[in-house]
Amino acid sequence: MDAHYTFRVRVRLQPARESVSLEPNSAETTVTLFRDAPEPGTEG
Repeated sequence: MDAHYTFRVRVRLQPARESVSLEPNSAETTVTLFRDAPEPGTEG
């Protein structure tokens, strides 16, 4: 059996000081992970 997991993460950065600015202030990425899934009825 094969499993297919997709995770999407959004990171927002906020500087602690007003004198610091970030451009862009957010980023997004997608990670896809492929792995063998355990047989049904087993742990894993």
